[in-house]
Amino acid sequence: MLFRSREPVRLDDIAEYVGYELDSRGLSYVPVGGSFDITFVFHVLGESQRNWQVFVHVDGPGGPRINGDHEPVERGKYPVRLWQPGDYIRDRITVAIPITYRPGIYTVFMGFFDGGDRMRTEGGEHDRENRVIAARVRVQ
Repeated sequence: MLFRSREPVRLDDIAEYVGYELDSRGLSYVPVGGSFDITFVFHVLGESQRNWQVFVHVDGPGGPRINGDHEPVERGKYPVRLWQPGDYIRDRITVAIPITYRPGIYTVFMGFFDGGDRMRTEGGEHDRENRVIAARVRVQ
């Protein structure tokens, strides 16, 4: 099921974050020591010549940040520089929650980077670090 962002988050003039799908293996939560798949959905607004990559930060009450940086769409099969206006892009990753982490609500932040640059975020839920607040996941 697609969970739509209340208001799309614009990422520069290249794309907008529409929402996500979450697969927690049929559970309403993610077990500590388990994993979940999250699929980010984007609507492409314009072309880019840069080699943007996706960063994913999962922050919560236990342990250090979980990082999920990657090349978009199955580890680089459809890079941002090839995206065409009007396309809808689905980018899925698997996030593992270590067994040593505590239960609670974990926030999934997402955005795009190229070297030290990040795409600028506007509208919707985002923070001052140009990270989309993509999802919140209950871990128990």
